[in-house]
Amino acid sequence: SFVSTDTVTILGTAEAGASITMGFGEDIRGATADLETGAFTFEEVQLVPGKNEFSFFATDRAGNKSEGTLYTLYLGRLEITKGLSTAARTLVWIGDAGDRDPDLLKSTRAFIDDALASHGGTYTIVGRTDEFVQKFRSGFYNTYIIVDLHADDIKGKDIQIHPQLQTELREAVHRGEGLILIKTSPSELPKLNEALGVTFKGVMNNIQETITLDSPDLGIGGTMGYAGDAVQATLTTGTQAAAYSTVSSPAMVRNSYGRGQAALFTFNPAQADNSQGMAAVLTNTLEKIKPQEPLVSPEGIVQVDIIVEAQYADFDVKVIETLPEGLELIETNQDPTIDGRTITWQKHLDKDTTTTFSYLVRLPDEAATYTTTTEIAYLTEGAYVPYETHELTITIDKAAATLLIDTISRLDALAVAVTERTFVEDAMNHLTKVRNRTVGTARDAERNIDDIIKAIQAVTKITTADTNAVRTDIDVLLRVWEIRWSIDTKDTS
Repeated sequence: SFVSTDTVTILGTAEAGASITMGFGEDIRGATADLETGAFTFEEVQLVPGKNEFSFFATDRAGNKSEGTLYTLYLGRLEITKGLSTAARTLVWIGDAGDRDPDLLKSTRAFIDDALASHGGTYTIVGRTDEFVQKFRSGFYNTYIIVDLHADDIKGKDIQIHPQLQTELREAVHRGEGLILIKTSPSELPKLNEALGVTFKGVMNNIQETITLDSPDLGIGGTMGYAGDAVQATLTTGTQAAAYSTVSSPAMVRNSYGRGQAALFTFNPAQADNSQGMAAVLTNTLEKIKPQEPLVSPEGIVQVDIIVEAQYADFDVKVIETLPEGLELIETNQDPTIDGRTITWQKHLDKDTTTTFSYLVRLPDEAATYTTTTEIAYLTEGAYVPYETHELTITIDKAAATLLIDTISRLDALAVAVTERTFVEDAMNHLTKVRNRTVGTARDAERNIDDIIKAIQAVTKITTADTNAVRTDIDVLLRVWEIRWSIDTKDTS
């Protein structure tokens, strides 16, 4: 049997009046069985982590000694935590470099693939603009790595971060998601500059430089060599994280923007002379810029983590998760069995290890509270014994339609200067179009995305009132319509 406290009381029965001897390592104790019931007790028995073997001998009043009984107790605990995850679900976009340098494209993709695979977690790599847009708008991912190496004028062979997509990426960061841009292309990205905390000022072809890491939390210190293309950038709100030895331009930049963070590599990390060290820099940067808190929104996707630590002993556990009506199961890990709204994992846990049981659900477009229930059991003597039950409550404060109405009202209530009232009215007009539009196709959803972006652009022009909270709400509405567009286009593809 398993116990979770290191001090126990052992109870037993024997022949009435018998003398009982308990052996437990060097701890040898005696007790006398009750003269009427035969009950005996050993109190304050101190266990050791893992296996504890006891031997018991009884001697009756005539002096006859029993053969002895062995008993085993395992001191083990299951430490269980459950909550909404902020783990990075990463979408990587590596633009096809066309005929310019296919080997560079291949090596860059392999570098990022290997780095993310060794780091663990969920990631997908795509190469085409339409692939990226479809997956970006799906709501499944919360962190993005974009690799912009070249600007070849070969149709279909160049990464196309068009202005609207730049804006959508910027607003993703503003609402709390993460972005890494690896850029050696001279193409301008004006809509992304604010999120990155830089402006771009040119390209450097075929440089040979030494890069010094200024940020100890990015994996390694010191320097590494680099040979390849790079871009020059000027800091605005960003913080330099790595520098070139001779060029007055940051090699790496980190920037906080709204609720999220972005990072910029002005060089291709796959071409550094310390690939292992640079892989650590990339994945540690990913950990720094991933969401700091989960986003719970209408029709959004959230990840639930059930983290189980086996302390002191091995365990065979059964984890049973029950989902309420309204939550749509999207994905699980650890190969469970799924029966209706019940997910069941069975797994052996080695002592002093931690295992995470995860699943993703899509939330409904309804203001409500949803409670998921986790039952943990462990195997002992051929049967599963209940250990603990954990619940997690997920609350959607407002349906999308209500959030839209409230956001329009909050915009109307902004105390702005008279000269900026036109920006407020412009934003309200575009959101009112979204409210009034009948949506039946993906094109209608695209029109709503366009109007929401125009509303955001109007709000960003306001300087005489704090618009951060209302802008974040508009960002959530943007996410809702991106998801609806993604579902509509997927259904018709």
